[in-house]
Amino acid sequence: MLNKNSTPKLGPRIKALRKDRKIPATDVAKALNISRAYYSQLESDDRPWKAAHLVVVAKCLGLPVGDLYADKAPAGQVEFLPGVHIPREVAEDLGAICSKPEGLALFREFLATVKTGDASATEAIQSLLKAVRR
Repeated sequence: MLNKNSTPKLGPRIKALRKDRKIPATDVAKALNISRAYYSQLESDDRPWKAAHLVVVAKCLGLPVGDLYADKAPAGQVEFLPGVHIPREVAEDLGAICSKPEGLALFREFLATVKTGDASATEAIQSLLKAVRR
């Protein structure tokens, strides 16, 4: 789960992106397999976002996951995790990977690796991409 304090105004940003695209909140909630009320709490930042939520929301919005954080990252990169910037193409690959059950399992392993500091974020991302591309 992403820390509420590490994702400032992520919910309102996602809400604005969704409204710009004229996508009903009920459609996104359905894709996430959660209630409309729970989704409303996510968009209000009253509940913390899970990485899996962000993957599904980005897909619903037709965006790479990193674009949900677009205003924080340097040109050509996205903030994949708080304070971790990766190339936009890598973020798009990871989004595609996480849309598959086996890829989502590997992504969860990746998050555990990054969280515990067993490897650098870049090394963990490279390992994940290699594993999925086999």
